Amino acid sequence: MGYELLGEMRAVVRGRQIPLGPRQQRLLLACLLVDAGRVVPVETLIGRIWGECPPHRTREGLHVHLARLRTSLRTMSEATGEEIRLERLVGGYRLVIDPALVDLHQFESVVETAEGVVGGAVEDLGRALDLWRGTPLDGLPGVWARDVRGTVTTRLLHVLGRWGRACLQRGEPGAVAARLGRHLDHLFADDPTLRARTGSLLAAGRVTEALDLVVGSDRDSGPDLPTPAQLPLAVQLFTGRTAELGVLDDLLLRHRDSLAVTAVVVTGTAGVGKTALAVQWAHRVAEQFPDGTIYVDLRGYDPEHPLTPAEALAGFLGAFGIAGPKVPFDLTERAAAYRSVLAGRRVLVILDNAGSVDQVRPLLPGTSSCLVVVTSRDSLAELVTREGAHRIPLDLLPDAAATELMVSLVGARALTEPEALSRLVAQCAGLPLALRIAAELAAGRSTTALADLVAELADEEQRLSLMAVDGDLRSHVQVVFSWSYRNLAAGTARLFRVLGLHPGPDWNAAATAALAGCDLDTARHGLAALAGAHLVQRRGWRRYGMHELLHAYARRLSGDLDTEQDQREALTRLLDHAAASAASVLDPSSERRRPSRPVPRFRAPLPGVTDPAGARDWFDVERSSLVRLVAHATDTGHPEHTVLLAEILAGHLECGGHLADALTVHDLALGAARATGDLLGQAHALVGGGAVLCRWGRIADGACRLTEAAALAGSCGAVHIEARALHNLGFVEYTAGRRDESLDLLSRALPLWRLTDDRLAEARTLYAIATLEAGRGEYRQAFGHLESVLQEAVGRGDRRVEAEVRDGLGTVLSALDRHEEAARHFETALRIWREHAAPEAEFMVAAKLGTAFTRLGRVEEGLDLLHRSLDFHRRSGIETSLAVILNSIGRGHSDTGSPDEALARHREALLISERLGDRMGQAKAHDGLGTALTALGRTDEAGEHWAQALTLYREVGDVRAGTVEALLSTPPR
Repeated sequence: MGYELLGEMRAVVRGRQIPLGPRQQRLLLACLLVDAGRVVPVETLIGRIWGECPPHRTREGLHVHLARLRTSLRTMSEATGEEIRLERLVGGYRLVIDPALVDLHQFESVVETAEGVVGGAVEDLGRALDLWRGTPLDGLPGVWARDVRGTVTTRLLHVLGRWGRACLQRGEPGAVAARLGRHLDHLFADDPTLRARTGSLLAAGRVTEALDLVVGSDRDSGPDLPTPAQLPLAVQLFTGRTAELGVLDDLLLRHRDSLAVTAVVVTGTAGVGKTALAVQWAHRVAEQFPDGTIYVDLRGYDPEHPLTPAEALAGFLGAFGIAGPKVPFDLTERAAAYRSVLAGRRVLVILDNAGSVDQVRPLLPGTSSCLVVVTSRDSLAELVTREGAHRIPLDLLPDAAATELMVSLVGARALTEPEALSRLVAQCAGLPLALRIAAELAAGRSTTALADLVAELADEEQRLSLMAVDGDLRSHVQVVFSWSYRNLAAGTARLFRVLGLHPGPDWNAAATAALAGCDLDTARHGLAALAGAHLVQRRGWRRYGMHELLHAYARRLSGDLDTEQDQREALTRLLDHAAASAASVLDPSSERRRPSRPVPRFRAPLPGVTDPAGARDWFDVERSSLVRLVAHATDTGHPEHTVLLAEILAGHLECGGHLADALTVHDLALGAARATGDLLGQAHALVGGGAVLCRWGRIADGACRLTEAAALAGSCGAVHIEARALHNLGFVEYTAGRRDESLDLLSRALPLWRLTDDRLAEARTLYAIATLEAGRGEYRQAFGHLESVLQEAVGRGDRRVEAEVRDGLGTVLSALDRHEEAARHFETALRIWREHAAPEAEFMVAAKLGTAFTRLGRVEEGLDLLHRSLDFHRRSGIETSLAVILNSIGRGHSDTGSPDEALARHREALLISERLGDRMGQAKAHDGLGTALTALGRTDEAGEHWAQALTLYREVGDVRAGTVEALLSTPPR
């Protein structure tokens, strides 16, 4: 009896439903019921009901709904005999109701009881789950209802998992199977494949596997996701802010009781210490977030390149191991993937330096288990009113705390001149950034009286008085900056100015030397001096960055004191250095990674990295700055550097799974090359972008770019690019089942590769040709193409070409059922790819070796390899490989007498293949489904699938058509 939210929303008294009114009134009631006992601000109610674009006169509309709701509540109160009332309080409304009258709160109460009662836990959890009728808040529209629905469902699944495993331990699988069966339809309403797979497991009595599938179905790799720890270093000698830290502590205690997303907004002027407070507190409470801490500097006030929500989401997903093509292109889909990853996890999210609500909103999790702390100069009023965030305004440091910080930084000497100390603190206006810089200068001039330093600062303030803006606290920071800057040695001062020209979030000494045009030792000494003066900050091992105000100040100084030519030459040196460094590091043994145009010579030391693992580590550190440099080169009129950097970086971005960044640099390069009429640059950007899109599963879009790339490359004699475009177009045709067209394209690419002397690329094309020939039954030709290349590669010691060819030979041998020979080739290829730190190639070969092992009777080893390969490709999002692996796993299960498991895998492979238009993948899936269904005695269905497989095999010209035709002509037993 009461209000029910754990299914379609309704009010029930003694078995009779009470009308709840129109949709918006029901949504209003749901908002108040979910937050029963808590004040919900008026603006929050408006945002939850009408979304981001409310109509005119929404307050009047809200009051109408509230008046009607009060009538409904009185009816419910009389029917239940319990007082239910709606209170109007300052800032909002609160629903006063016995929690036992709301199934959602009753559920949480029973679960809480179960957590403290060992003996009765199973029964209590079962009683709680009895309240679950269907999809929570079913039928209610809007973003808020969707987010709460996801949060509650995650909570229900968590409790279902605890209850189910406890029942299984007690030997009660029937109870678990019955409850799972009741919830399958609404849990998997949008995923019939998983619904069918779970039903099959239950029908086969495999209840444990079915339970694992259901409670883990909302995140593919839940337990295996990494635990990020992204917090930057906490500031040393953090002082004051006791009240604000206390408010944050209190919010942390309270937020677990709310089903809405909890966000805290720390606001205040620039330099007031917002980031320091957020990071200091985050370090204090990090242990209370066992699933990790994630941090991003949104650079909301960067005049050139504030971080977009899409970029921030890509970084967050990458922190949880979801990278490359697994990251969706679309912002909405990317945000949804982020919410799915965080669902049910306890993660602390720090969004630093936000410039607007629009920058923040896509980064909010959809679960109350996470806490978000946002820092901003803006009040972010909409975040408070619409999302119910809590605002903590950060004021200037009080005199006592400011004095304490100054004394801790300057030392006991400051206490001997109390009057001068007081004036120095006042001159810094209570801004922690100004206090630290002034204190560092005072500490560095230990023989100078503090009073003399105060006088110097007063003179500096007078000098800048015409530049100051009344009431603008940043003018105080500018005075302190200027005072500190004027005390730098001339060379260090120039170094500080040119660092304002660097667009990246951080940099090393080599980049500094490039900007300044000095040697490495001079750059290191200059950075150390600037770090000592608190004008730059150390960020990680031998890397430095700047506070945004200091960065803007340095950039302004450079504009005032350096000529345009000096600035342009500094930036050109930086871009030259970046190109030379990246070209020297990124996979130097591969022809495909070498740029097609000369790399600038540069006198500064280049990174001493030559091995693949070292290159990957170097690139992980430098990637963010390098990608921003590509965009900065475009913005500052250096299109030739845009094209060159993109060409150098793109290959490594693709191999590392950073496909969003790869497409970004390709698009930037394409624009720059078109603006300057650079046909070679256009061709390279088109072939790279096309290849990225194809790997991501956007095959039609990729094919358009590849076709244009081939034509452009042919017109300007770029043989290497033309060959790559033709090879990738061959893959597109193969996927579509057009084998003749595919073979023609690959055959055209082969002689072009030989002109470039790129033996690895040639081997890959030969492998593709041999695969097509084997599919037609032309095995002699396939072997002929590969064996001569293998002998040459072994004689030359070219291990990567050897691995590629052995992979191809193993594939042809597998088609002939010579699995033992195939396995030997696959094992050698696997070792080589591991030596070369090439995970994608390694896991693809691992899948083939796993298939060979299952055919040889080494089933456990084979399925283990296949599942590890599947996990890798799912994490990486390489759509084009999933169906191949799933079909192999399905065949392995059929061979080992597990047709129900085989059925699920082949069905999943079929869905993926149909989405991609992969005709061969569809054929193999139908073939496998026929085998599995026959084993289950469902011969009519099996025949239908084999008939479809036969049609597809004939269309693509595959020899397996004969095998399937024989199966169809054999009467069922």
